[in-house]
Amino acid sequence: MTPNKRSNRSDGLVVGYVRVSTERQATEGQSIDAQEDRIRAYARANGLTVDKIYKDKGASGKDVNRPSLARLLDDLDRIAVVIVYKFDRISRSVVDLYSLLERFQAAGVAFKSVSEGFVDTGSAIGRFIMSVLASLAQMERELIGERTKDTLAHKREKGEHCGRIPFGFRMADDGRFEKDPEQQKAIARIKRLRRNGRSERDIARRLNLPKSTIHVIASTRQNGRNGRCVSRLHG
Repeated sequence: MTPNKRSNRSDGLVVGYVRVSTERQATEGQSIDAQEDRIRAYARANGLTVDKIYKDKGASGKDVNRPSLARLLDDLDRIAVVIVYKFDRISRSVVDLYSLLERFQAAGVAFKSVSEGFVDTGSAIGRFIMSVLASLAQMERELIGERTKDTLAHKREKGEHCGRIPFGFRMADDGRFEKDPEQQKAIARIKRLRRNGRSERDIARRLNLPKSTIHVIASTRQNGRNGRCVSRLHG
């Protein structure tokens, strides 16, 4: 997949993104401060000045649902360069990494990694790496699809229901859904904010929730469910 490309722009912010998910990382050279120091040193060595650092503490890299990363993506129209210490700081998933790089490229934002010097989407080698990542991302999607298909078939054979737990509910001990009090409060707040004219994007930012979740809650009526359900499937 090739995005609508814009050439990298020079009139924008130079920003860094840092993330730690565990205390072990924080004490073994990958702390927030250590990553930030390396990003700023890299920027200086390349004639750049870092304007802002986006920080996600205690956040897993297995998906992209992180508050500071969401803010960075919202600010892409003001950003020229994104620098990370290692590219696994922004994502550990090839699919998610490629998707993010596509968004950066489409917005004319250069992506640079301190540790992996070849990961520079403003260079020919960086664009080649993008094409390799695209192939790996497609393979990962297909492998996930195959594993999910096999798992669902196995569960159907055992008579189990499969699916995701809807926002606002949780799994009870008997395998049925029950309302989650805290998430039900969030649903009520979302609906109230929408009635007051707040946009879905604004609500998502306020509550640190994906915009897609806000859209579903704001546009549909959630009902309790009586059927059994299994936990989310992981690739």
